[in-house]
Amino acid sequence: MDAERNKEVIREFDELGDGRGNLSRLDELCAPDIVNHALAPGRPQGIEGTREFLQTARRDIHPARWLWSEIVAENDLVVQFGSR
Repeated sequence: MDAERNKEVIREFDELGDGRGNLSRLDELCAPDIVNHALAPGRPQGIEGTREFLQTARRDIHPARWLWSEIVAENDLVVQFGSR
């Protein structure tokens, strides 16, 4: 993937976190062993923990939007940081 496509994946993942988007796309957007630093201790890790988090967070009812966000991409390295 090129850097611009990687940024688009992050934007689509953000839609899932915001309660928008299609949760069935998670398997295409993320590797099964994704490291999600937002998961609470005791929550399953990887894509299944991320899916569980997104399903139970109810972001459609309790939105947690980015106040600001930067996506930096260089080849296959993509980092997102900001404030929610």
